[in-house]
Amino acid sequence: MSTHKIPNLESLVASFLPKAHFIVAQHRKLTSSGDNYGSVLLSVDILVRNEHNQDEHIHAVAKKLPCNELIQEMFNSQCTFPNEVGFYQTIAPCLREFQHEKRIPELVSSFPDFYTARISKHHHKIDESSVLLIKNIKKDGFEILDRTVGFDLKQCKLVLTKMAEVHATAAALKLQQPTLFQEKVVPFFEEYETFVMDDESNDKMIQVALDVVRDDVICKRYLPRLEEIMKDSSVIIQKKNDKTVPENHFFTLVHSDMWTNNIMVKIIDGEIMDVKFVDYQLYEYTSLTRDVVFFLYSSVKTEVLKEGCDYLLRYYFDNFIDWMKKLDCDVKDFSFEGFIEDMKAMVKKFEFFHVMTMLPPIYATSKDTKDVEQLDMDNLIFVGSQATETCKEKACFVVEDFIQRGWLL
Repeated sequence: MSTHKIPNLESLVASFLPKAHFIVAQHRKLTSSGDNYGSVLLSVDILVRNEHNQDEHIHAVAKKLPCNELIQEMFNSQCTFPNEVGFYQTIAPCLREFQHEKRIPELVSSFPDFYTARISKHHHKIDESSVLLIKNIKKDGFEILDRTVGFDLKQCKLVLTKMAEVHATAAALKLQQPTLFQEKVVPFFEEYETFVMDDESNDKMIQVALDVVRDDVICKRYLPRLEEIMKDSSVIIQKKNDKTVPENHFFTLVHSDMWTNNIMVKIIDGEIMDVKFVDYQLYEYTSLTRDVVFFLYSSVKTEVLKEGCDYLLRYYFDNFIDWMKKLDCDVKDFSFEGFIEDMKAMVKKFEFFHVMTMLPPIYATSKDTKDVEQLDMDNLIFVGSQATETCKEKACFVVEDFIQRGWLL
C-alpha cells in the first residue's frame, strides 16, 4: 500500500465542490523526517474547472495513515483519526457559530479551513482510503519555526492569545449552551488509550529522558523523585479524557500536543502576524493549564522563560478571562491563584512526563530521526540518541524551575 496516493480523489473533490469538474491533481510529501510522528502529510494541488468554466486551483493538505502498524497502534488511529475529522467538521464550526451568536466581530480562525474527509471505504474502521483534506496554509504564508530554536517573547504572546481564545470559547460554550456542547462536542470526548507500552519500553523511555539531566549538579539530587513521578505519570497519561481526573472550572477543549511543529505562524517583514494550530489528533477534555505549561516549557526559548515565565503565565490568564467576559461568562470562580494551583497538579500528574519525553525528539538532530514509515519502538523513545547541549540546557531548566516552583515536590 502506498501512502503517497489518495484513492478516488475525484469523489473527494466532488464532495466539497459539487459543481466543479475535476481535471488533475499533483501531490508530494509535505514533511521531513522528525517533523511528524503520527501520520503522512501530503501537499495536494488540485486543478478544477468551476461552474463558470474557469480553471481554479485548490491547494490542500492531505493527512493519511502511515503504513507503519506500530504508529497506528501507538496513536490509536482508530480513535484519533475520526476524532480529528470531527474537530474540523463539527467542533470548529460549532465554536465559530457560538462566537457569531455572541457578536464577536472576527470569528476564531486558529486552525486551517476544512475541505472534506473520508473515514474509510465503508464508513467504519479506518483503512488505506482514510484521508483528511484541509487547506494548505503554507500557500497563505504560514510556516513552522525551527523547533530547536523556539518562540521569542513577542511570538509567544501571540500564541498564548490565540490559545486563550480557543480554550475560552469552548469553556464558554459548555457553560452557556450545555445541551449544544453535549450534542456537538462531548461525543468526541470518549475515553481511549494511546502510547501504551510494555514495561521494558516504558522504563527505557523514562531513562532516556532522565539521562539528559543525570549529570546536572542540581538535578541529580532529585533523580529518585523525578523517576517516581515519571513512572506514575507514564500510566496515567496514556488515557485520554480520563473520567477519574476530578473536573474543575479550567476543563475545556485542549489540544494536548501544543509544540512548535503544531503551531504555524505567518511572518511579514520579520513580524509574526497570525497563528494557526494544526494536528488535532490528540485533543481532549481536560485542564487548559496542560496546554499552557506544555507549550511554554517545550517550545519557548529558555532565556525567555528565565526572564519572563511568570509574566507569560499571567498574560495567558488575563487573555483567557478577557475572552470569557467577551462571551458573557461570569468569571468569579476563575482566579489566578486557582489557575497556578491547577497547573501544579497537572504538571505533577501529566505534564512533567510529557515535556521531558518530548524534549529529545524536539531537539533531535537529523541523524536521530527517521521517516514515520521506518520508525520502530527504539526510534520512538530515542534509545541510543545523543542529547544536544541545547536539549540538556532546556531539560535542566525545566527540572530546576519546576522544583523551585514547588510543582514536583
